Amino acid sequence: MFRKIAVLGVAAAMLLTAAPAWGHVTAEDPSVPKDSDQKITFTVPIEGGAESDAGGDGGHMHAMHEKGGDKGGARAFNVQVVIRVPDAFAVLSCEATAMWDCSVTPGSNSEKRPGASAGTPGQINFQRKSGPYEDQDHLSFTLHTPKDGGTYDLPTVQKQSDGAVHHWDGGPGRPTPRLRIG
Repeated sequence: MFRKIAVLGVAAAMLLTAAPAWGHVTAEDPSVPKDSDQKITFTVPIEGGAESDAGGDGGHMHAMHEKGGDKGGARAFNVQVVIRVPDAFAVLSCEATAMWDCSVTPGSNSEKRPGASAGTPGQINFQRKSGPYEDQDHLSFTLHTPKDGGTYDLPTVQKQSDGAVHHWDGGPGRPTPRLRIG
């Protein structure tokens, strides 16, 4: 009996420790090779209601069946995700789907933008066009990685149907999505 309780306690502790990682934008494979074309997929979970960036519920992710995240008691969903890509990368493309349109603005490191000032980041803009509305979205894009290894931040802005805007830029409780290049 004691062993069963101990195992359940350890499992619960693992889930509680892992829970914060479920609530922010992350790269599904955060470590990629240098100087190569790489398809990157971001996982973008649904955050708490419109007040979450201002304190409200602390930005915690809600379960799909919970009410109150959207006007009228319906569940909120992602409507736009904008990813800023450091100049060290060349932004090559983004993957539109049946649910998402996307567009790319290459940074100054890209041959497509020779007139851009050095250090100008690229940008990838995903815009929802239809459902189904899941508890998290998976958005893919292709980058050419830098020749130099290291860890690079990709600040991301997430907009939801309830008006909430979440800035994943390293602020309090808002870790920046990162890629490790090696």
